[in-house]
Amino acid sequence: MNIGKIEITKERLMPILFGVLAVIVLSAVLVVRASSVSRLKKYRIEYELTERRLLEAHNAVIAAGDTQKMTLPSKKDIQISINNLTKSCAATGVDIISIDRKELIDRAQDEFLVLPIDLEMRSTTMQFASLLGFLEDQKKYLIKVSSFDCVRDEEGKSRIRSSLSLLVYFLR
Repeated sequence: MNIGKIEITKERLMPILFGVLAVIVLSAVLVVRASSVSRLKKYRIEYELTERRLLEAHNAVIAAGDTQKMTLPSKKDIQISINNLTKSCAATGVDIISIDRKELIDRAQDEFLVLPIDLEMRSTTMQFASLLGFLEDQKKYLIKVSSFDCVRDEEGKSRIRSSLSLLVYFLR
């Protein structure tokens, strides 16, 4: 084959084809890398945002007291948290009459979601005190007792009927 003054032989054709193939492969690698870099930047931004929220949540938990082993549940764990609360009541001997789960409080400026729960229960004063102590000492959840009221139970002289309003905190 003769093109102008340049003669292309088999010996010269092979390096040219390898060069063209190398340019094509290199171009494909750069295109794939560029899209990977943009995805990595997006994931890095999400990671940094999540890490910042986690740090803020951690600081809030530390500020709440001696909670070195505390982990806050996420929004998807609300039902599990309520089940654990009822198990805790049963473990302390408190009989639950009713549980009223209120609307989840989700304020944009807060790093937490707050679930108000109202409990009606029957127990002895010692069982009720034991439940309050458990709520204060446990490390799994951040629970604030916002109010409680106790009256003598008409059915049993040694028992009380109490209402307990709780605020349970969850991570976003």
